[in-house]
Amino acid sequence: MGAIRSGDAETARAAFRKARKTIFQQIERERLHYPYRVARLFLEFYDSFVPYLSQQDKDEIGRAARYISDRIERLPGERQDQRHVEECWQTMQRIIDATGARGAEGAPAR
Repeated sequence: MGAIRSGDAETARAAFRKARKTIFQQIERERLHYPYRVARLFLEFYDSFVPYLSQQDKDEIGRAARYISDRIERLPGERQDQRHVEECWQTMQRIIDATGARGAEGAPAR
């Protein structure tokens, strides 16, 4: 995401929202690893701009990570084991932990 490198929180926030929408659509329709590979950039966005994010922004990012994590956990085992999918799941767990989006159940399912 070039928006991350721009250093502008507003530009990056808008790019995050656009990317999130696209990734969610691809996760719903496609059987490829690409959206999971791109979703890993959410952590770079979060880490780069956390000082400038409101609690509402952090919650939004945490919910996005939780959604992607939940989708991965419902994939067939052979898809979960793909490198980019596994790395994405691990990245989403870091975001979930950082934002407190763990939810009532606590521990991750995997």
